[in-house]
Amino acid sequence: MKSTISSIELAALVKEFQVLINAKLNKIWLIGGSNKKELFLQLHLPGQGKKYLKVTPSVSYFTDHKADTPEKPHGFCMFLRKYLNSARIRGIEQVDFERILKIDLETAKGKYIFYAELFIPGNYILTDENNIIMSALETKKWKDREIKKGLEYVWPNLKHNFLKLKKEELAELIKKSDKENLVKTLAIELGLGGVYAEELLLGAKIDKNKKKLTDKEIITLFDQIKILRKLKLKPAVFGKEIIPFDMLSFQDKEKQEFKTFNEALDGTLTEDIITKKSETQTKEATKHISKEERILDKQQEHIIKLKKQSEENQKVGEAIYHNYQLIEEILVELKKAKEKHTWKEIKAKLKDHKVIKQINDKNQEVIVEVKEK
Repeated sequence: MKSTISSIELAALVKEFQVLINAKLNKIWLIGGSNKKELFLQLHLPGQGKKYLKVTPSVSYFTDHKADTPEKPHGFCMFLRKYLNSARIRGIEQVDFERILKIDLETAKGKYIFYAELFIPGNYILTDENNIIMSALETKKWKDREIKKGLEYVWPNLKHNFLKLKKEELAELIKKSDKENLVKTLAIELGLGGVYAEELLLGAKIDKNKKKLTDKEIITLFDQIKILRKLKLKPAVFGKEIIPFDMLSFQDKEKQEFKTFNEALDGTLTEDIITKKSETQTKEATKHISKEERILDKQQEHIIKLKKQSEENQKVGEAIYHNYQLIEEILVELKKAKEKHTWKEIKAKLKDHKVIKQINDKNQEVIVEVKEK
């Protein structure tokens, strides 16, 4: 299912996130700590009630479904709770055309800004109203920026903003690109991702494997960029793709339509989570049942074995009872014989005895064969 969100998809989401303005932030959970990095914000929306805003390094959406929350909160989560308890959301926007979600929050004690970097490996940063970092899930340092307490939060330097890109900039971008083909240039340099880069080239009827374009092709491609910028939201799910627009690339494919892009994400991704959870629980239950069945099978085998032994012992007991006089006579005779002869001599004399079948002189054991009545 959806593993990353593109810049244009985040732009579509942010438009829908405006319904969260003035929502009250009640609780915060960080699931999986610094490894999984799934952040859940419990919100109360005026007139709508409880909602959960899910933020991960790959996607963000709000839902009615509450995740399984940890008993012991992560340290960064505790920090967020300390400052953002009962905060009101005053603004939600996308930073430039980056995959960064910015949420302006206000409490009785002050104003804060929460940033979510929705690209791998992802990060969450809380700043004061002057954009000075108060804390971050992870401190990091690059050549051109650093995320550390006390520093101003600086996001990645955006070379080209798709929403503000001019035709001349597009021509220069393609001319100087060192990517192996045009589709990769648009996908990476403009932050569109492969799906939307291919959509532009499909609409412009330009081979995606080309590297350079003529002036006429630049104009045609730029016209498609303007169309994509103005596309109305018409969310749908095509197989594993969750798309906010009605696109040429998916025209002939079976789809499931949704009223909003958020609903498409929520309906598909949450269902996927619930399904996986159910499969895991079923698997665990099956493992547990299998273990119990194995124990039960062994117990039943043991019971059968004991029952068989009991039946055999009962038969032996009955045989001894019915032949008690004969057995007693044999024991008496053996006792008398032992007074005059060795076990070896007794064994030789009784070699072809009808009842005494075996004498173990070492252990002084005598095996007799008697008939049941």
